[in-house]
Amino acid sequence: MRILVAEDDSRLRELLTEILEAENHEVCAVSDGLAAFRLLTDAADAEFDFLLTDISMPGITGFELARAVVAVRPDLPILYISGTAASAMPHDGIVPAPLLQKPFRLADLLSAIEDCVWVWRMGGARKRLARRGH
Repeated sequence: MRILVAEDDSRLRELLTEILEAENHEVCAVSDGLAAFRLLTDAADAEFDFLLTDISMPGITGFELARAVVAVRPDLPILYISGTAASAMPHDGIVPAPLLQKPFRLADLLSAIEDCVWVWRMGGARKRLARRGH
């Protein structure tokens, strides 16, 4: 799976890259939401299967990134990560997606990615069946 990681903390970004590559994923990691959005909309680099994004980043937040992304890639599974308590975050107009609270364990990250992709695929299957009248 080709994963785009948007995380402003360079140490965590490098660690996430190493972890995901060790799990045989292809990873492209960037330090802010604008760079992630540019990669997702560039025809040459747009073939990502998953977006893992921090919520609090310079430029645009992970929430703003997700909103922009679903406008052009509504099929892309998204997982938010954050060190800020979920109750302290604004919830107006956010794209619904799971949130993994920092710090997290490796097993929790991998499980959250797997669960997110599975749910996204099942949602897509339900939509296809609904269009066919099943």
